[in-house]
Amino acid sequence: MTAPPLSGPTMEPAIACRAYLTQRLGDRGITEEFLPVGATAPEGEPRRYVLLNQVDSRRRGPVADYLLRARVFDEDVFRCGQHTTLLHAALLGAAQVRVVFPDVGELWVTGTEHQSGPSDLDDPDVALFGQAVTVFWTVALKPI
Repeated sequence: MTAPPLSGPTMEPAIACRAYLTQRLGDRGITEEFLPVGATAPEGEPRRYVLLNQVDSRRRGPVADYLLRARVFDEDVFRCGQHTTLLHAALLGAAQVRVVFPDVGELWVTGTEHQSGPSDLDDPDVALFGQAVTVFWTVALKPI
């Protein structure tokens, strides 16, 4: 008896999302040094950064939906809002995109769905303005 083939993406959606968002920001001239994107805050006292994580997931046959949350922090409230709006649009614009991360894997984002945000964050442990957005990415092994 042989086991059925694996039926999921070959890389974690949050990792793919980080690669995708970093590229989209770079297309706008926003460097990783200016606006770091990651799962944890940069060390020291950063002036701005984005925290990205997977909040939830649901399987639907050959596809899966991954709820991805981006939390944007910046010392400037206006720039925080601009970056949040840009990242939200990028997350929603990922439909029918193949994300490839060399030596890690790839996945297809076959659809996107707005879930929440932009909403203000009030974190007493962070001395920066903050906003959050959450978007479902529907992911498959190939375009559908």
